[in-house]
Amino acid sequence: MNKPLLVLVIIMMLLTLFLCGCNEEQNELDRFVGIWKGDIATYIFNSNRTCIIGTFNGTYKLEDETLIVNLDEGPIQGPISYNYAFSNNDTTLTLTELSLGITAVYIKQ
Repeated sequence: MNKPLLVLVIIMMLLTLFLCGCNEEQNELDRFVGIWKGDIATYIFNSNRTCIIGTFNGTYKLEDETLIVNLDEGPIQGPISYNYAFSNNDTTLTLTELSLGITAVYIKQ
């Protein structure tokens, strides 16, 4: 194998590894998309990264394996951080609000 071809193959492999890593966060975010009902509230996560919690609009993202919700209105505006866990084939979502330590379970509708 000549050198230019070997270099090209190595670059392609590195690019593939890099792109696979970028998709992990996207795939993780896609797990949230849908309507989640719980005892405390209903969460709606849209594919365009907007959300509705109860009757309040906002956006969501993942940062350092933490769900960050930014509400545009309502009693709690600004970022709300949650630890999260999916179970039951991604049909159950457990959220723990980090500042208050409140845990709630939501079922995908």
